[in-house]
Amino acid sequence: MSAIAAHAWLDVETAAELRALVEAPTAQARVRESWKYTPVLRGLNAVANVAATDSVVAGAPDGSLRVDVAPTASEMALLRERACACPPAAKLLLGARTIDRLNLDTSPASPLQLRALSPVRPLVVHIAPTVRATILDDVDGASAGWLLVCLDTAADLDFTRVRPSCPRDEWQQLQFDLADDAQLIARHYCRGAGLRRLDALVRLLGRNASATISGAWRVDAGDRLDQQWHVEHLAPGTRSEQRHHGIVADRGHTTFRGRIYIAPDCPGVEADLVNRNLLLDPGAVCNTKPELEILSDDVRCSHGATVGQLAAESLFYLASRGLDEATARTLLAAGFLNECIDGPGAETAAALLRTETDHD
Repeated sequence: MSAIAAHAWLDVETAAELRALVEAPTAQARVRESWKYTPVLRGLNAVANVAATDSVVAGAPDGSLRVDVAPTASEMALLRERACACPPAAKLLLGARTIDRLNLDTSPASPLQLRALSPVRPLVVHIAPTVRATILDDVDGASAGWLLVCLDTAADLDFTRVRPSCPRDEWQQLQFDLADDAQLIARHYCRGAGLRRLDALVRLLGRNASATISGAWRVDAGDRLDQQWHVEHLAPGTRSEQRHHGIVADRGHTTFRGRIYIAPDCPGVEADLVNRNLLLDPGAVCNTKPELEILSDDVRCSHGATVGQLAAESLFYLASRGLDEATARTLLAAGFLNECIDGPGAETAAALLRTETDHD
């Protein structure tokens, strides 16, 4: 570890704020709202007592990845701002002395693969102006992790995250900051866990920045999945489009909160959000909560969420073509998820979410 003293980069006031958030995690109204469906203490426990490891990025240009380094003042400002609103992030930042950093100054010739994410240090990725990159994040085994990606002017990132099922509790934080004309495609495919919590934030900071976000998941066997997707439009002419499909079966429990925020003086914003969910069993639970906060004129926004079951008409149609009910249900469920699966990692994601046990 670095010789930097613990918390030397945190001012006294910020350190006290973070400690208060860890010690009384639901004292703030915004924290109670974001954790209303998930035990916050389990999220905090996912960050505790984890072994220190380094982030690993396969295919990264030589010298571009540095681990266990001191954060810059601007990096610390970003991390501190996010940590002050999320108890597990506050706990991780209080314990971290350093960060891991990946600088992409030129466009990589091939996709990068994030193979390990440090559970004790944030990984900060900087993508330089006009650089184009593809990142596949298929880390398995980390109970905690924090990934912050900063896209400079006209940078372009294609990002895919894949997470298999696991029995343990897990908390992850994901953040993208986009400058002028930057473009992001982000995909998130996952199964459930003992408790899996993702806090995701996309900030469109520059004019004409755009984000296209999609997700597909399946949760069963009593597992839990809580996703908090926040998209903030902080500049004029920014655009975001989100489509998320989830399946809940066999006493699974999911929560999806999709929040769109449009700041004052941001005309020309376009933002769309769709979350559709299928319940395959009477014991399955799905909480979905789309939100809009619009503080600017001359914008176009839409949002919608549905929770339903496989259509009886579709099952009847497939039965009339000679398919048994179990096969028909499997095909319909796969088709529902496939609407949100594409790009790099699509084949892996389809296999991850496939099941042969759809039933009443």
